[in-house]
Amino acid sequence: PVTRGGYVHIEVLPTYAGMGGGGTGDGDVSFVAFSRDLIELELRADPGDLLAMIAEGNSMEPHFFGGDQILVHKGKRSLAQPGAFCLWDGDGHVIKYLERLPNTNPPRVRVISANGMYSAHELLLEEINIVGRVIWLGRRVQ
Repeated sequence: PVTRGGYVHIEVLPTYAGMGGGGTGDGDVSFVAFSRDLIELELRADPGDLLAMIAEGNSMEPHFFGGDQILVHKGKRSLAQPGAFCLWDGDGHVIKYLERLPNTNPPRVRVISANGMYSAHELLLEEINIVGRVIWLGRRVQ
């Protein structure tokens, strides 16, 4: 990542992160500038460990909305604590809540949408390709 003065540049997912169907991530690599203090002091992250993306869809409403800018920490993939994650579902990048189910062998994970119109489902942990944990979001006020 490029660093200039009070800013750091973070890689942007070339397509969107779906909340429903996902974006493929195909396209040219680009970067977006964020405050160095936000990234390094507040989020305690290395800019190279982060991936910025724009959310589209409604499966995570009311917690995430289409148009939200999201930062994902690629080094944080542990499911020790449930939370919002970006994952590759085989078709695209999606944002979902993940919860590891206790006492399952082989380990199973519940994949949850915040919007009640979408059903939760379970997968084997080995079937999930976690990109990273969502650690920040920015939203336009309208």
